[in-house]
Amino acid sequence: MAKRTKKVQKKAESRVKPEIVLDDIFFHKSQLNYGTKLVYYGRWEPMSTWEIVDIKSHFLGKEVGDVKIKKVNQVRYLSDSLTLKNTVTYETRILTFSYMSYSAIWRLA
Repeated sequence: MAKRTKKVQKKAESRVKPEIVLDDIFFHKSQLNYGTKLVYYGRWEPMSTWEIVDIKSHFLGKEVGDVKIKKVNQVRYLSDSLTLKNTVTYETRILTFSYMSYSAIWRLA
């Protein structure tokens, strides 16, 4: 005698993504693009203006452990690197998005 199995069809409940909270102090990745200006409120150069000139993200390669860093148009992950240029002194800094978005010393201009 053949064993019969019963298939139960269950609809997966779709979760609605929460709305993105846009804030000038704790900014979202969608608010950063090339040319976005940020104000630095830290100790070393307070109230200096910086501009995003480069965004780089990590991509997995074809082999295990192979990670490539490529230039992208928008921030994808917390670990993405942003290159900032001071608009007055032309000094450059490379910072991660995670540091910039969780630290209140970097704010949108």
